[in-house]
Amino acid sequence: MIRQIQLNSSKKSLIPVIAASTVGTLIEWYDFYIFGSLATIISTKFFPKENATAAFLATLATFAAGLLIRPFGALFFGRLGDLIGRKHTFMVTLVLIGGSTFAIGLVPAYETIGFWAPLSVLILRLLGLAAFYVAIFKLGISKIMSGNQDDLIFGIIVMVIISPIVATGLFLFGKYALQGEYNE
Repeated sequence: MIRQIQLNSSKKSLIPVIAASTVGTLIEWYDFYIFGSLATIISTKFFPKENATAAFLATLATFAAGLLIRPFGALFFGRLGDLIGRKHTFMVTLVLIGGSTFAIGLVPAYETIGFWAPLSVLILRLLGLAAFYVAIFKLGISKIMSGNQDDLIFGIIVMVIISPIVATGLFLFGKYALQGEYNE
């Protein structure tokens, strides 16, 4: 009876961890969807318009740079999580990805600030995506692994599979809710 109470108590303590990790994964995937799907618009706003193909390719390279930086950020933020705690590191990465995505929307167009526009977008992409994924998994998986194997499997399913599905739904809802607002 006591073991059953302890097991139920430990499962309840996993719910906030899985929820936080899922929200973090959701934000990350949503950021990917926004940047990737708006690449044609981003290329016209933040890159020179003389060569539309080059501007689009530069936008895709900026998108790819965010993915390529992740292992290096994982080294940095993984170590930071070990030093100051995973919860604090998780919150820092949440603020970085959300803040950088928001800040990209505040960057003036290429016509206004020239070369600084694409450079600012690149820096914000690198900053936001540096190691978000590793912070999620270090926080979530380390807590979940302290439970049993079923908890681990459930946590991974929620974080990795359900988050992109929900992010896709949110993105599609936003896209169709704003239909006609941003058609060029």
